[in-house]
Amino acid sequence: MMRLRGSVAAILLLLLIGEKGAAVPGTSRNDEELERIDELFGRAMEENYSPEGRAIMADSLAACEHALEASPSDYGLLWRAARSAMELAESARIQKSRDWKELCDSLLPAALTRTEAAVAIEPKRVEAYFWQLQVIGLVYDADGFASFVSRGLPAKVRRDIDACKAIDPSYMDYSIMLADAVYYYSLPLLWGRDVTKALALYKEFEAHTGWSFEPYRQYLQAANLLIGTKNPENIARARELLLRSLNDLTPRPYYRDLSEKLLAAVERALKQ
Repeated sequence: MMRLRGSVAAILLLLLIGEKGAAVPGTSRNDEELERIDELFGRAMEENYSPEGRAIMADSLAACEHALEASPSDYGLLWRAARSAMELAESARIQKSRDWKELCDSLLPAALTRTEAAVAIEPKRVEAYFWQLQVIGLVYDADGFASFVSRGLPAKVRRDIDACKAIDPSYMDYSIMLADAVYYYSLPLLWGRDVTKALALYKEFEAHTGWSFEPYRQYLQAANLLIGTKNPENIARARELLLRSLNDLTPRPYYRDLSEKLLAAVERALKQ
């Protein structure tokens, strides 16, 4: 087949993806809407420790929901709405707000529905799987293990991890590798808990990551896993990660309190 060149190729490209600012075929939203949503989300994440950041995250969710009214089956809007909902509830938890679990109850069911719809629309793209995992993790923390199991979420976790690893393991700075490690470390023993496998997966993550995706959370997850190996070298590495977290003076009280408690446990373990 002959290659298309010049103006013919350019015209076909514009027909396929739309000019910047034009409506995307099959939807009624445009690129400016996604740019505004992403800009709001980025600003909110920079200040997710503050009431101002929480308010901006609420604006990003509202922008998603407004756009979804016109384009309810738009893949990009669906996963972005779930992302903003999850991070809005997470922002409340970071600030140790009393209503964070109530926010989870009100926001996360719709977020799960939206990510599942997005997966059905674009099963070979990574974003919906990844953000569904983040939503499920917060559901687990808010509602506990029994609710997590009764809602059939363990199977979705495994599916989402496998899909992310197959499609793009580098997404969000290789975070899926840490998620897989935490998965095997956190399983009940009868369900296949495997600390050795978890450690190997963690080592793979550490070899690739730059710790750029929510490091205050990932340092804590990694340290908890490393402590669980009961290996002195791994426990010392956990101490390094926790000190990194605590050296960040950004006021995220939820994660600071957990890091301080875990660091105290590390110090005790290293003295034994």
